Amino acid sequence: MAACSKAAACNAISCGAKPLTAAKRIGDDDEIADLDRLVCGTAARVDLLFRTGEEQRLSDFVLWECAFAELYFSGLHWPEFDAGALREAVAWFHQRSRRFGG
Repeated sequence: MAACSKAAACNAISCGAKPLTAAKRIGDDDEIADLDRLVCGTAARVDLLFRTGEEQRLSDFVLWECAFAELYFSGLHWPEFDAGALREAVAWFHQRSRRFGG
């Protein structure tokens, strides 16, 4: 998988990806699934992305895959991010009200 969304999109276009039908509206689940396959192959979309080390940015990393992800930022650095910290992130995620762009 490409490391950045620009590279993934360029790769999909250069491979002669089929155009989406004009009848589908933006946000339609089928269209999103088509775009996921087009850009990401069979990779699933991300539900929860956590970032350690106090950084609050994605840096163009998996931007497309994280379009509807919940973003969790931890002040812990990676070596300190243990099972307890992961449980805390997952508990936070389960309390979120997911709107998927709406």
